[in-house]
Amino acid sequence: MQQAAWDALGDRKGAAVAIEPSTGRILAMVSKPSYDAAQLADNDSDAANQVFDALSADANQPLVNRAIAGDTYAPGSTFKLVMTASALENGYTPDSDFDNPAALTLEQSTTQIHNITNRACGSGTSRVSLKVALQYSCNIPFAELGLELGADKVKATAEA
Repeated sequence: MQQAAWDALGDRKGAAVAIEPSTGRILAMVSKPSYDAAQLADNDSDAANQVFDALSADANQPLVNRAIAGDTYAPGSTFKLVMTASALENGYTPDSDFDNPAALTLEQSTTQIHNITNRACGSGTSRVSLKVALQYSCNIPFAELGLELGADKVKATAEA
């Protein structure tokens, strides 16, 4: 499985993690670009330091383990499936509708969430159904949904 994850990433920069849902066991974890750690284990410390310096200066950041690098890569649209499941479990329907502005300022914050297009999602109407929001992967309606559901309900679905 590790090799399959490595091959699937190809030459792209990113990470892939396969997790066994029932136990949380990591089945595969890949981060690219990568490096050969054996080059850092050279008995010649000057040679090892040169390799380390080159890796540290590399703009592609091969020393960063993107699979565990904190908030470098948020789950993004993959979590919209969990949000949709939570909505359906908690009384929403595919036709439930949400505001569909171009941006949403988070409560008690100046941080704004935008859709990928920086416009209203889908056909650009002022409201959008859960079904359309999922179809077009709309960020704003899902942010609103998360606020409406609350952390406890979303967490319960995610952990189920």
